[in-house]
Amino acid sequence: MMRICCLVCFLILASFLSRSQNAIDTSSYEYHLNLGQEYNLAYQFPESIKEIEVAISIAKKEHNLERQLNAEVSLAELMRRTQNYLTGLDILYAQDEYKKHPKIHVRRLGRMAALYSEGAFFPETFSSDVDVEDSIKAFLKEAITISVINNFEDEEAGLSNELGSFLRRKENLKESLPYLRRSAELYMELKDTVNYVRPMMRLMENCILSSNMQRFDSIAEGLLLITNGKGWYALEAELYKVVGGGYLHRGDSLEYYKMLLKSAQIGAEFNKLMHSEKLASIEVRFDTEKYQREAAESKLESTQKSKQLGKDAQEIKVLMYLLMALAVVLFGSGIFIIRERNSKRKVNEANSDLQLANEKYELLMIESNHRIKNNLQMIISLLEYSSDDVVENGEKALKRISSKIETIGALHKHLNENVHFEKVRVDRFFDEILNLYQDISSSQLKITKDVQSLDMKNERIIYLGLILNELLSNTIEHNESAVKQVKVEVISFNDTYKFRYCDNSSLQENNLDGMGSTLIKKLVRRVGGKDFQINKSNGTYEFKFNG
Repeated sequence: MMRICCLVCFLILASFLSRSQNAIDTSSYEYHLNLGQEYNLAYQFPESIKEIEVAISIAKKEHNLERQLNAEVSLAELMRRTQNYLTGLDILYAQDEYKKHPKIHVRRLGRMAALYSEGAFFPETFSSDVDVEDSIKAFLKEAITISVINNFEDEEAGLSNELGSFLRRKENLKESLPYLRRSAELYMELKDTVNYVRPMMRLMENCILSSNMQRFDSIAEGLLLITNGKGWYALEAELYKVVGGGYLHRGDSLEYYKMLLKSAQIGAEFNKLMHSEKLASIEVRFDTEKYQREAAESKLESTQKSKQLGKDAQEIKVLMYLLMALAVVLFGSGIFIIRERNSKRKVNEANSDLQLANEKYELLMIESNHRIKNNLQMIISLLEYSSDDVVENGEKALKRISSKIETIGALHKHLNENVHFEKVRVDRFFDEILNLYQDISSSQLKITKDVQSLDMKNERIIYLGLILNELLSNTIEHNESAVKQVKVEVISFNDTYKFRYCDNSSLQENNLDGMGSTLIKKLVRRVGGKDFQINKSNGTYEFKFNG
């Protein structure tokens, strides 16, 4: 009886452990796809790509075309987020038989339009014979048609908003209106208030362009009531900018800047919230992986116990006379197995922790070495560019080179504080550079600034910092005023940003063609700037760039 009781207890325990662990299957398609999406939300793109590629391979082994196509579209979206636009398009163009799954086909066309749209901001992405605008319109219109045929109202609403917004940016107001109105109508029917606000803001911008300010005021009043107190930070920040654009159109600069201030304040709250959510997401992910590893180990051990207990159950009749002796043996074996399991779990946990720490260290070393290599190469290029000037103006040239190196050092200070992120705040980076020059010439240099809290990738922001550094050096060297008044601005301009620098000095022709001005033009091209202008009468430099 004692042995039978022990067997029953062991069988119940093994069955419970087996059922509890079956809920987590770390080899499944859903597991890897969901984990990849979690990495994506936490901006861990290399890990996200790896997990989605595993999900694709599982779908191929299962010959599940729908899952494969869905995961491939997610992978192409990751290529967009990491600016690998051509790779993303190659993935989508290589897909076959996608028309058998209309909803995935609609999603595929939408991602293709997004890849063309964002890739067009970088001239080197597409060859000159590619008509990007026609491609974007063709993909979006086809996706909308499929959505209408299949009654995909949610997808139709989003695609109509995208196409209407694209046409509005191209100043094709008449063609954009039906799509924006249709998008707003569908979102209202779906009771999706958040997304309803988006096409309505685009309609407000159309009202500004067509000077229909009565309609603009009507829409603005309704949207402000809808968004008030909802906590939709990003949406509210964008809405205040659009409302501010209406005031600017009327010539009311004071109200315009009030709206911009509100937008910036809400944007700061949103950035703070997103930062907290990212950290929480990373913490949850690491905890989840730990529990999944422990669950897998427990499942293996319970399976082994179940097999052993099943074998013992078949031998009960034969081993009845050895009941007591066998009970003692089983009891001792159970203690041994438990001790062995505990020891094995502790060793595996220690190994997992060491492996995780090692992977983190390797990633940080790779990232640090990559940044150091790029910036050392940049310093070498700056030294080579300035070498002709060193002989004639040694001390001045060395000071200019030193200030460039200090600019790069200021960037590394921010990268050190934000080692897990790829972007740096422009306003904080500019503060570092301006403080350097304020310390050098505090009595001769008076600086005012209006720099928005824009985040830029560290590969591009360094060129923006070098432009500011070069302009400040030129002011100190060539501006003959006793007190040099400098104003630095980085402000929103339509869908882009404008950089503006003014030191109220008259520029001579030889200064405009000098090595400093040539370097500034080259740096503007590197940062992706356009419409570069110089006003000789008051020493103003300005250009536009994308965030």
